[in-house]
Amino acid sequence: MRCLPVHIELLLLTVATILLSEYSAAAQDFLPPAHLIAVNSGLPGKHSVQLKWEFANDSLDSIYLLLERSPDGLTYHAIYQELVLPQSDRSVYYYTDYFAMNDSVFYRLLRKDRTGERLVSEVQKIQFALKSGVEVMVMPNPVFNNASLIINGEGLGDIVCVLYDLSGKLIRTYQIKKLSVYMQQILDMYSVPRGEYILNIRGAFINETKRILKQ
Repeated sequence: MRCLPVHIELLLLTVATILLSEYSAAAQDFLPPAHLIAVNSGLPGKHSVQLKWEFANDSLDSIYLLLERSPDGLTYHAIYQELVLPQSDRSVYYYTDYFAMNDSVFYRLLRKDRTGERLVSEVQKIQFALKSGVEVMVMPNPVFNNASLIINGEGLGDIVCVLYDLSGKLIRTYQIKKLSVYMQQILDMYSVPRGEYILNIRGAFINETKRILKQ
């Protein structure tokens, strides 16, 4: 496997420790460099990363760019694929990863030409900030009609819960006020179609993300 010289900078949407490394390789021949960076867009989600990369395809062939994610730095899965046409005027691409559910996550950028050759950038590890002492549960999970959101912690005040599907589309918003240390709130999901969803729970004292299966 040959290496594409890529400089990757990743910035979490919330406070995180970013571990970056520089990578260089002598072999560039027919492969133009790419540049991948993440910016703070203010989008909800504690473990969310917005990625932007710049790439110019000066070749005569179409090229696939693949963004891959790994929970452990060993096993990678593509989370986004973009077809770059020959000599395309477009050079800037965006993707938001809403589902970096682990406390640490690894990213790498690959490209694939029509011959199937794959080239990989350096691996970047991102370590998220440690979670607060607030305990958050969603029960039952899988959900059939309604879900119970349980929050156990000292913080009090307004909470906004936003439900997204796996494409990042907003499905429903719940407005909640926490008035006691232990709170149990019913979330109406009766009309929500079956499938997997992400529930983001935000307030002055909380910013948590939960995966929910609706059956």
